[in-house]
Amino acid sequence: MSQVTHVMSVSPNAHSISKSKYVEYAGYSNESACFSTGWGPPGTRCPVGCVFCSNYGWDEDYMDCWPYPDEEECRRMAESVSPTLKNVVIAGGEPFASKHAIRTALQVAKSLPDTTFYLATTAVLMNPRYIGLINSIPNLHVALSIHTFDKEVRKTFQRAYNGHEWAIEAVRNLENISIYLSELGGVELLKRDIDTLFELRDGSCPFVYRRIEYTKKSSKEGIRVAQQSISQFENGVRYLTMEAGDVVKRSARFHVPYVEWYYRYDIEGEPDHHMSIHPHSYVSRVKQWADSHTEHRILFCSAESAHSFWREKLTMYPNIDVINVKNYSQGGSVNTAGLLHIEDFDRAFSKILPEQYDIALLPPIACFAVQGLCAILNKKYPFSCETL
Repeated sequence: MSQVTHVMSVSPNAHSISKSKYVEYAGYSNESACFSTGWGPPGTRCPVGCVFCSNYGWDEDYMDCWPYPDEEECRRMAESVSPTLKNVVIAGGEPFASKHAIRTALQVAKSLPDTTFYLATTAVLMNPRYIGLINSIPNLHVALSIHTFDKEVRKTFQRAYNGHEWAIEAVRNLENISIYLSELGGVELLKRDIDTLFELRDGSCPFVYRRIEYTKKSSKEGIRVAQQSISQFENGVRYLTMEAGDVVKRSARFHVPYVEWYYRYDIEGEPDHHMSIHPHSYVSRVKQWADSHTEHRILFCSAESAHSFWREKLTMYPNIDVINVKNYSQGGSVNTAGLLHIEDFDRAFSKILPEQYDIALLPPIACFAVQGLCAILNKKYPFSCETL
């Protein structure tokens, strides 16, 4: 995974590189891009139908802007993926619901062996005939959102549960994968899922454990599932870090929403994903940066989930104020930096006196997710927006 070790901002003209709106450049110096396969036919939703997916809360006008691309659009998408890219994420909706788009994405990945591709999928629509092709592309990493191996539990949250066996085949036979398990039934379900995973993968397999979130647009059922997941998630983290066997502990990675948990539970790893920056190393880098900027008045921007943590870690720096940037754009339980939008920073900055600060330090993952974030905010405010 790439890690940036010095201050950079995202190019404000990143979008101009692409010939297709389905290929969005982001990240530092345009090294990364997202290859979107679309949300579904106009007026519909992703056919996988996970009840907790916020796609089901978007209005029709928004969803209709992202239909599955046709062959001509796919040609423009392929032309938009520069060979200078280091990382490309292939995502939807569900990529395998769009035949033209997924075939194009796999062809592009095969033609650019020096670029790392990440394919995010539930695999319930992945015909096993794709497995051989995917395994022939060594620079393609597949992130399988399995959620759970329990088919009866799957029926309660996913409309396309009949694709369960295809997902099982993908787990068993794909070579370069990571598995995403979600908190959907407490520690006992987690244990069964790990047993099934290790059986399918002949011993052990890296997996990511995460909780389900909900947004202000989620359905009532989606909110119910997410709230239950959130309430039980820490029990799962405690089991994986303190009670599980050594093989399980070595295999487990986390989507932990609270930075302090990495210290409380001595968590060493994160998902093998190009946007990941480990909290332990990032804290050290922030302090090193702060030590070299004591003559400046700093506004440190933190997502809500990490606000109390950063206030504690930076309390020895009298020139640094830690501001809580809440996620109003997504709402619900979403409180991490990766889903912050420009409007969230605007709301946070409206509560301070901008002219009092020289520099605003933004979360790296927010700058990755919102192309040109530093440049856009630099035009609006008198301080300099930077990231590490």
